Amino acid sequence: MTFLPYNEDEINLLLKQHNQQTFNSTIEEHHQKELSSSQNVDIQLTYEKLIDKASYYHCQITELKEVYQGNLMEKESLEKVNQNLNNDINSLQNQIIQIKQLYFNELIDKIGESGLSLENLQEVFLQLIIKEIPLSSWKEYLINQYFSI
Repeated sequence: MTFLPYNEDEINLLLKQHNQQTFNSTIEEHHQKELSSSQNVDIQLTYEKLIDKASYYHCQITELKEVYQGNLMEKESLEKVNQNLNNDINSLQNQIIQIKQLYFNELIDKIGESGLSLENLQEVFLQLIIKEIPLSSWKEYLINQYFSI
């Protein structure tokens, strides 16, 4: 093996340059790692914040769904109560009509039919109901409108 002649100053200069480049690249590499690590930490923190927000929103949505379901059940319950009340009102109105019909029939029996047919009597009854004439005035109304004393 033969050695080529060399200049020691040149070699030292080359070694110094190489060492400086290696040192600079090591520093740059370390800086890049730190920067990358810092970015990773920032990304991790951002990711964790997003996870926290998603968890919070999920809890909010779940609570709202529960409230909605509760409101829906309450609405259905109130609709049933309302339907029952409407049925009761209709039943009472029917009973009132039946009582009025009985009262009307008694009045006709007392006053006399005066030749009115059953259909005509029903029409007279409906007129009393439709015109909302008070019960206390029915006798007078019937006598004045349809019968002679």
